[in-house]
Amino acid sequence: MDRGLRAQLSPNEETTLRKIAAGMTNLDAIQMRHLVQLLALQLIEIRDGNWHLTAMGKVRTASDSQTPR
Repeated sequence: MDRGLRAQLSPNEETTLRKIAAGMTNLDAIQMRHLVQLLALQLIEIRDGNWHLTAMGKVRTASDSQTPR
């Protein structure tokens, strides 16, 4: 269940996750394979026809922003 918190994301998947966190829903700018992977990891979901972070996705983006790179 917490696989989404531990899974290694590609740089492009991380970027997609951050775009969704920022409210970007322009699917032309987001590759479907990244969405599929994030969906499988339960980091994102579709609500009201738009992509949103799940609770786990919010935890993931919050913890990633605190991790030094």
